[in-house]
Amino acid sequence: MSTPDFNFSIIEQDAAKTLLSCIAPMKNDDISNTILSYNGKEFSIGAKVEWFPYMNFKSCDFFCIDWDGINGINSRLNYSKFRNCNFRNCNFKYSNFSGITFEKITGKAISFDYSDFSNAEIFGSDFGGCSFSSCFFYKTIFNNCSFDQIEFTNTIFIDVQFEAIDFSKVSLKNAEFRRCRFLNCTLPFFEIMQISYGLKEILANRDIQLKPVRTNHIVNGKEYLQEIHELLPIFWRDKDYISMTNIYILEGNAGNAYQALKQGIIHACKQKNFDLINSLCKIASINGFCPSQLKELYYILTQNIQIEELSNTEYYRYINQLVKAEEILFDARDIFNTMYITIQTNYGYKEINKLTGTIQKLYEIVDLIDNNISNKIVIRHNSPPTINFILSGDFNNLILVFALIIYFFKKSTAFIEQVQQLIKNHNDIKLQKINLKLKEMELLHAKAEKQSRSKILLSDDYLNISYVMKTTPDCPSALYSFDLKNCKGIPRI
Repeated sequence: MSTPDFNFSIIEQDAAKTLLSCIAPMKNDDISNTILSYNGKEFSIGAKVEWFPYMNFKSCDFFCIDWDGINGINSRLNYSKFRNCNFRNCNFKYSNFSGITFEKITGKAISFDYSDFSNAEIFGSDFGGCSFSSCFFYKTIFNNCSFDQIEFTNTIFIDVQFEAIDFSKVSLKNAEFRRCRFLNCTLPFFEIMQISYGLKEILANRDIQLKPVRTNHIVNGKEYLQEIHELLPIFWRDKDYISMTNIYILEGNAGNAYQALKQGIIHACKQKNFDLINSLCKIASINGFCPSQLKELYYILTQNIQIEELSNTEYYRYINQLVKAEEILFDARDIFNTMYITIQTNYGYKEINKLTGTIQKLYEIVDLIDNNISNKIVIRHNSPPTINFILSGDFNNLILVFALIIYFFKKSTAFIEQVQQLIKNHNDIKLQKINLKLKEMELLHAKAEKQSRSKILLSDDYLNISYVMKTTPDCPSALYSFDLKNCKGIPRI
């Protein structure tokens, strides 16, 4: 199917510009020929740097530049350096700040929401009234920075180093901290209890202190554990079930933590507080509660809402929350390694024996590799049917599951050979671990063939098999996705 080529005459364009000048004069600036990409360019004092959405500044150097009121949504700033710069009232949502350096930056009223700060370095900077909600910080370094009235809601920190940081005036609701290091840092006394994961790791750091926003009461980690336990009756009185759950998790009291989650979800249902439901489900999902407990929490969620009392808007939110809760509790327990496999079949939707045989084989393959992998199957009942297989678990095992799926259903070794070629070309720890497993693949293949000599399923029953992967940035980019139909000269057994 050809793409239409739209060509408007000069007369038509001028007529449109005349009308636009009456409606919105500012929109008449033609930026179609503006340079939107810079690579390795230096900008210093007095330089005028125009900024539009989707700008690309790669490995650029900015020194003593001020920006006010710019819209930099979806910008790509990989490995650029910003020194002694000022930002005010700016929008950088959905931007890529990976590998950047912020040195002596002042940021006021900026939105960085949904941005990636992997491998970034942020030194001697001050931020006020900014939002870093739903951002991703991986191997990021913070040093000698202050944060005043900052949102880190739903933000993920992995292998991040914090040194001489004042976090006492930040919001950390639903944030996650994994393998992070704190040195001489001040953290918020109450707000730290609202995080979803990592509280025990944080408090294990000796060089931290905790301070409430409005008083000068400062305690170290050991004193904090004692004081926060003594405040349990206050959290119960205020129905702060998130803090109660986190305290019991800290103390290793899984039974009380689970009861606090149950009471919290019941309370949230009665209050129609869907944000609280989401927070409690997330805490339950990633803190080691067993599948039967997660199923019970989901059942409580379905039974404690009085649907007849909901308005149309509330009912719509409730239905969406059920879908979201199911995903959080069952589908994405290991949110850093999730593989979305798509299997396009070539048989009719009424051929139930083939469909059930395919599903059974998928479950067998997962059990063969790692029965701790959480999984979910969604069938699109078009003709022919499409099967979506969602897996969450260990990165290496997900790769092996896909290798075995593509081998069994299509008798193809294309994916295995691609992984082996990557191993040969790159000295990567993750790939080396996969290589050890790949050497066992022949045994797995033989075992799989022996377990199932089914004549029902044939290679021609499957048009294509592909996947996309959600994982941490240290995963080789060549393994982010794979599509069998794009492989030329597919090797077959």
